[in-house]
Amino acid sequence: MNSSSDSSLGLLGPRNSVCNRTIIVSKRSSRRGDLPEVFNEIDSSLQKFIDQTRSNESPDQHKNHQENELNILCTKYSALSVKYNELLSEAQYKLNCAKNDFQQMEDFYRQKFLVPV
Repeated sequence: MNSSSDSSLGLLGPRNSVCNRTIIVSKRSSRRGDLPEVFNEIDSSLQKFIDQTRSNESPDQHKNHQENELNILCTKYSALSVKYNELLSEAQYKLNCAKNDFQQMEDFYRQKFLVPV
């Protein structure tokens, strides 16, 4: 009746003072889209735009479109670089929090359930 795929509740663990949150031990975890998916989506949108602008253009228009495409690519690359750095910083922060969570949980359960020798 209560399978692990049905359960979204977790156990409350110790408070993580570094990240200012309570550690929740859960059977399920949410997952964001992978970074390559973000790049693929932007790349396909850009390719669609390029294909639409290339139809029925003169050589001068083609040259102007190429310059515009280069400017757009540079702008998108800059935006992606910023987003990538933000995601990297967020991932590093979450990794540090997870390490701290693990250490605090280990200490918490060791104190609570292990009898000193």
